[in-house]
Amino acid sequence: MAQDLITIGKILKARGIHGELKVLPLTDLDFLERFNELKDVILTSPDGNDVKCKVNSVRYHKDCVLLCFEGCSTIDEAKRLINWSVRIPKDLARELPSGRYYWSDLIGITVHSDAGLIVGEIIDVFSTGSNDVFVIKGRKKELLIPATLEVVKDVDVKNKRMTIHIIKGLIGDDEM
Repeated sequence: MAQDLITIGKILKARGIHGELKVLPLTDLDFLERFNELKDVILTSPDGNDVKCKVNSVRYHKDCVLLCFEGCSTIDEAKRLINWSVRIPKDLARELPSGRYYWSDLIGITVHSDAGLIVGEIIDVFSTGSNDVFVIKGRKKELLIPATLEVVKDVDVKNKRMTIHIIKGLIGDDEM
């Protein structure tokens, strides 16, 4: 699709026999209710194909969202959507408080150490429950950097730059 999209969830599994899907929200849990406002979403397959879907219902279970889409009313139809991303046009995204970012805005950012060395580029972000983790493509390997105040010192989305403080054991000596 030509429009700028952000990912707000990932389909984990089919739930029940009527096409309901369990979705991991990839948005701040403080904004979980934002799923109630959805009328349409873009579902993106793991290989990049987009399909526009009408949202029929939204429910919540623990820290996940249970969604039903028009045209998805059986368990077999739902199973075909496992691992697909739930996306919305970026202009529908909620404005985040200072110091918070959409994961999609962080992908592609160049990461520098506070000593001035280039560490690599953020290629993915995931949550561990206690904090997010940045997957950084380093010179020799992928690095996992925790998104904590102790490590992340500055994020400049506009200039696509992040500065981190490298604490002992965070990055192997062979990587720097």
